[in-house]
Amino acid sequence: MTLNERKEFLAFVLCAASVYFSLVNVYFLGKTGRRLVYTVLVLFAVFSLYMMLTLLAVATH
Repeated sequence: MTLNERKEFLAFVLCAASVYFSLVNVYFLGKTGRRLVYTVLVLFAVFSLYMMLTLLAVATH
């Protein structure tokens, strides 16, 4: 693994960890926090599916 790949991997892991721990903290704020966390997770799932289909369309052309 090159130095650039290590930096990118570390950046991804740190960003993912910060989002995860932020969502966990917001979840325990109460009913509003739970609703916000579920909304963010649904939006993330929709965005992931959209990006998957976009990348699939680009790769097949």
